[in-house]
Amino acid sequence: MATSILPGAVGVRATPFPVEPDGPALAHIGGLIDRGEVTVEVEAVLPLESAAEAHRRGELGRTRGKLVLSLL
Repeated sequence: MATSILPGAVGVRATPFPVEPDGPALAHIGGLIDRGEVTVEVEAVLPLESAAEAHRRGELGRTRGKLVLSLL
């Protein structure tokens, strides 16, 4: 079972903020990505069957990019 640690206990600061669905904003962000104005660093692309492994890797806090689950 994982243990929860408060961010301040490990020397980091976390600020929660609410996020509302916003289709037009997501379309704008998608356009920025399509035009190469924003890039996303991907650590690994894993098959959906490896979701548990992706979760474990993410919990380690050592990834240098996004972990992507492929549905194809």
